[in-house]
Amino acid sequence: MKKLLLYLLLFCVISTGAYAQALRTFYVDFGPNDVTNGNVTNSPDVNGNYWNNVTNTATTASSVYLVTNRNASSGVFINITAGFSSNGIQNGGLLSPNAALLKDFAINTATQDYFHTDNMGSFVIKGLDVSKGYVFKFFATRNDPEVRRSNYTLVGKTTYSATLQTSGTNLGGTGYNGNNSTILTTGTIAPDVKGQIAITVKREAGAFGYIGILKIEEVRIPVTPLKTVYVDFGPNDVTNGNITTSPDQNGNYWNNVTNINTTAPQVNFVDKTNAATGAYMTITTSFLSNGIQNGGLLSPNAALLGDLAIPTATQDYFYTTGSSDLSIRGLDKTKGYVFNLFGTRNDPEKRVTTYALTGATFYNGTLQTSGTDLGGTGYNGNTKTIWTSDIIMPDDNGHINLTVTRTEGSFGYLGVMKMEQVTPVAFEPACLTKDASRIAIMGSSVPSGTGATNNQGYAQLYAQLLTARAGSGVGQTWNVSNISIPGNNTISVINRWDKDLLPVCGKYVIYALSLGNEGITTGGQATFNQFRDNLKLLINKARQQGIEPIITNCYSREDYTATEYNFIKQMNLLIHSWNVASVNLLGALDNGAGKWATGYKSDDLHPNDAGHQEFKYAIVPSLFDALKAGKTQPYKINGTSLSLSPASGYKLQIKPEEILHSFTYSYDIQTGSTGQVTVITTAAGQNKLTINAAGKIDYTSASSAGIPGITVLNNNQWHKVTLTHYYAMGKTLLYVDKVLQGSVAEKIVPTLFDLNGANAPAATYSTLLLYRSGMVAEEVNAMVDGNLLKSSLEIYAPLDGAGVFSANPVVNLAQSTNTVKQVAAVAPLAVTDAHQETAATGIAVYPNPARTTLYISGIKTPVSIKIYNNSGQLQLTSFGKSVAVDRLQTGVYFIQLKSAETDQVLKFIKQ
Repeated sequence: MKKLLLYLLLFCVISTGAYAQALRTFYVDFGPNDVTNGNVTNSPDVNGNYWNNVTNTATTASSVYLVTNRNASSGVFINITAGFSSNGIQNGGLLSPNAALLKDFAINTATQDYFHTDNMGSFVIKGLDVSKGYVFKFFATRNDPEVRRSNYTLVGKTTYSATLQTSGTNLGGTGYNGNNSTILTTGTIAPDVKGQIAITVKREAGAFGYIGILKIEEVRIPVTPLKTVYVDFGPNDVTNGNITTSPDQNGNYWNNVTNINTTAPQVNFVDKTNAATGAYMTITTSFLSNGIQNGGLLSPNAALLGDLAIPTATQDYFYTTGSSDLSIRGLDKTKGYVFNLFGTRNDPEKRVTTYALTGATFYNGTLQTSGTDLGGTGYNGNTKTIWTSDIIMPDDNGHINLTVTRTEGSFGYLGVMKMEQVTPVAFEPACLTKDASRIAIMGSSVPSGTGATNNQGYAQLYAQLLTARAGSGVGQTWNVSNISIPGNNTISVINRWDKDLLPVCGKYVIYALSLGNEGITTGGQATFNQFRDNLKLLINKARQQGIEPIITNCYSREDYTATEYNFIKQMNLLIHSWNVASVNLLGALDNGAGKWATGYKSDDLHPNDAGHQEFKYAIVPSLFDALKAGKTQPYKINGTSLSLSPASGYKLQIKPEEILHSFTYSYDIQTGSTGQVTVITTAAGQNKLTINAAGKIDYTSASSAGIPGITVLNNNQWHKVTLTHYYAMGKTLLYVDKVLQGSVAEKIVPTLFDLNGANAPAATYSTLLLYRSGMVAEEVNAMVDGNLLKSSLEIYAPLDGAGVFSANPVVNLAQSTNTVKQVAAVAPLAVTDAHQETAATGIAVYPNPARTTLYISGIKTPVSIKIYNNSGQLQLTSFGKSVAVDRLQTGVYFIQLKSAETDQVLKFIKQ
């Protein structure tokens, strides 16, 4: 039977070896909600715990989706599979539980009611993590003198069965005939390969069997490492740190990462036996480093830290004032990896670091590194706690990325890493065979079409585009199932995910949700965190089932203030960075303040027909063709470039797929010259980016007054040029690095982007990008900081003239099937208006327009003839005083005439 490898998101901080510590906890109250015999348990309770209530005893009851005791969505749910009955307050429920006896179970609305059976009842818990174990704690009672015992049998990958007495004379003490103190605790149960555990409640003695409360604790099951890699982060200057020499006192070999910069050479990993692993690490966002003289742990205790208690490893560290990143590459994509991270700084300030791992799925959590007496009286650093991850699978490129973020206090820390390669746990998906051409769209009102005529919104329009592309032979055939429901948020989608998405049995799902429905206008940071974490959970759930997710970014709403706008921009930056295809909807309809662009809203919450069209344009047309072909998520390639000049003889041309409105066009350039760098062909004419005599880059437009540059560009330093256009807003902005050169009001429809040409400067280029959306300043800044943003990315060409990364110097790594073309550059010599036949030299072409033959006047001898289309692509060559043009398609062309006496280019029209 086909099985998939495990992908699932959880959060934890544990100490070495503490596998029994609960990672997630669930409380479930079974019983009616009729006031007479029972009530739901409200949350949070007096202990701060959140509860789940199962009130319907029927097998037809809806699934009950569980939240954790911290109110986090989980994807875990309960289905009743054999009928119970219910009772409670008036029939022997425990009305006044004693916290000294029942502790966290002593919540009167939970103990006062129950489910019961006169033979056998059952339910199944689904959506469990197959790599984890679960400990179950049962409580049940009925104040009755008859001896009654209930048997609980749990069946997953492993099985457990035990009995609890719920009733009997004086069972709860003199005069009380119910259980008021005993909780049945099971051993650790592993779910089956579908992530399920079935529970049967059976009457074993007396008239009835009972269940009143269930507490579920998720715990980590120890894994056996296939390989182990130790890494010491920190300086090697003796004063503040030293490398860890190998082998250490335990016989383990270490890897040392001492260079904090993105320009650092990669560090090739050996395992603990000194065998090469093929894996390596590279810094992708710079760190800082410190150690011995600044709070490093100088004398680690092996009783607390185990094999990480090596002084040269714990005495120094990398740190960050905000957020820093590294990438581990060359990993075995068939294996899983568990990360154990240690950080410390002896300082009384409370400092907390967040570690976020991104591979095929996500995992993150926090570690306190500093604080008064954290390591015991008088020592203010972490001396014992190691942060341990879940099993992380590498992405399709064999990468796992680690982000280290300062969450509380002045700094975030990373000192030691232990990476264990493990065998992943098998998981059986709900659909063993999937429709490889089926796309499900799962979201809320906007993707359902609200605001558009006949609900033909952007999702429906994109589906129509896919059909048209397939019909014209430029794309594959796709089937789209729109299962969006107005009003949905991430919680709603999680709670209907198994019921609505899994039966589609499709290969792809677009999650199309918004921070607005999540409640960002009133919920603030807590809502932001919920949306972020639930999206990660949804991504993980999809990949666990073998479904590839796509995310739409957050977009405008009329009721957003500057606060909500900032949250949206923060969330979109996160989504840009995730290992998942995504769509930048904000860049399509933003008015610059988080509200709808004028003329594009149906109401305050929804776009109109024109707005839905703009959203459609933001989706890469060939995205699913690229995904189906196995094209992986791109990642930033550093250290490559391509030198170009007029002498190169060609330009780099991008023709957008289908209609393009809003866009961002960006590249890195290093030059000491002046000249015309970029030509953008639009419906209105040619727009250009030109380095002027002062060394500044000007934007000229056929549709507006353009934008004069203010930053010197030709100083032989690397600069990033970014031109971003918001069609709906009617605005174009030009940036050099992080400096806004200016903006201009215009609406343009680009059809070609050309880099280099006959009048271009000699320059070196890198990182050529084309996005199908506009970008806010924060996004531009992130690109300047070296981040590869991926939402609505149609073209990402690292530009590799030396063949370092690819034999194709203009290979496109974005998830599209579009390409960058190397097109012959034609000098616009004496090109005149299409209605003007004669050049200043007296040379002319006629008839103009031409149908079959184009003749040349004003020449005495035959000339070399080359005809190019409006994109600069060579169409035909000839020699003489005329040329046959009957096979040319209708359109505008350039004819280049060359001889010893002339070198002339004229424009003509083919009818």
